[in-house]
Amino acid sequence: MSQSAFLTKNYFPLDFDCSINLINVDMAAEAIYLLGEMERPTVYHVISPEDTGMSFIANFSCDFFGFIMPKFIPYEKFDFNKMSHGQRALANPFIPYCNHKTRFLSKKTQNVLGQHEFRFPLIDENNLGRVFQYCLDSGYMKKRKRTKASP
Repeated sequence: MSQSAFLTKNYFPLDFDCSINLINVDMAAEAIYLLGEMERPTVYHVISPEDTGMSFIANFSCDFFGFIMPKFIPYEKFDFNKMSHGQRALANPFIPYCNHKTRFLSKKTQNVLGQHEFRFPLIDENNLGRVFQYCLDSGYMKKRKRTKASP
């Protein structure tokens, strides 16, 4: 099964109730810089205090790029044998983030960053829309071309 056949089958192993911690790369770089300036360096979790729901990411992504929402199947019930080796290789790095409800604590990090009046922006339609528009403008991604048969 080719990658395009996998995508047209319209299924993916994902728990729609999960959330993921997204931050913009430029904000991550700024946070790392500020944390690195501390006199007594220690280990910090550079994460946003707010998670973003997988349902929001999936819905907004499909709306923005014009794709049909895939059917999400719980990891435990998903038949990975129906995926080609290439499909598994593409999906495997993302599957843990899409199926486990792990939450990292970052109170110490947020307190230090707060001393510098630094706050991670909320990942909302505006923020994600700017990122997606950059992906379009740079040619990294393309919107789905709709045909009369497409919804």
